[in-house]
Amino acid sequence: MRANTLIAHNDIANTPYTGNFRGWGWGAASYSENNQVNSNYVSDVMQTLYDGGSFYTLSEQSNSWVIGNYFKDSCLHGIYWDEGTAYYTAVSNVLDNCTGVGQYLDRQHPQ
Repeated sequence: MRANTLIAHNDIANTPYTGNFRGWGWGAASYSENNQVNSNYVSDVMQTLYDGGSFYTLSEQSNSWVIGNYFKDSCLHGIYWDEGTAYYTAVSNVLDNCTGVGQYLDRQHPQ
C-alpha cells in the first residue's frame, strides 16, 4: 500500500478474500499514510478465506480515513483493524449483515 492513495466509488463483490486491504507490517511502522477509502460498495466478500473482512487494515497509517462506504454481507468482519492498526478514522460507514465470528467492527490487540 502506497501513501496518498484514494480508493473511491468502486463496486467490489464476490471475492474469495477481503474486499479492500490497506497496510503492511503486523505492528511495525508503515510507509502507508494519508490514504482514503471513500464511497465504495463492498458485498459478498470472504467467500473462501478466513481472517479478513469488507475493509481490512494492518499497521500504522497516519492521517488515513474510511468514509461513507457500504459494507454488505461479509462472512466475517465489516471493518477489521488488525495488529498495529493506528491513526485510522472511520466515519459514516454502513455495516449491513456483516456477520460471523467476532464483532462487526473489530480491533485486534489494542495498544
